[in-house]
Amino acid sequence: MPHLLGLEVHSAGLTVAAMRPDQTIVLRPVDLHSAAREIVLANARNSGQVCNAVKRALVDREIFDAFVEAAQEVSKKALSS
Repeated sequence: MPHLLGLEVHSAGLTVAAMRPDQTIVLRPVDLHSAAREIVLANARNSGQVCNAVKRALVDREIFDAFVEAAQEVSKKALSS
């Protein structure tokens, strides 16, 4: 699994770049489910109590609503397991 913080990842349509360890940008084209999964799980590691936990995701407004839905789905699955 690629580490998204502090580097740029281009695979399977996923484009994510980080400006600071706690910020992530999601741009088109993107695999929304993969992006949401990586961001939600990166934030959940160590209960977000590390300096590089994702605190802010900047999402292209064209895909924002779909990204939020995907992130909510990933969060619900993570909480139910």
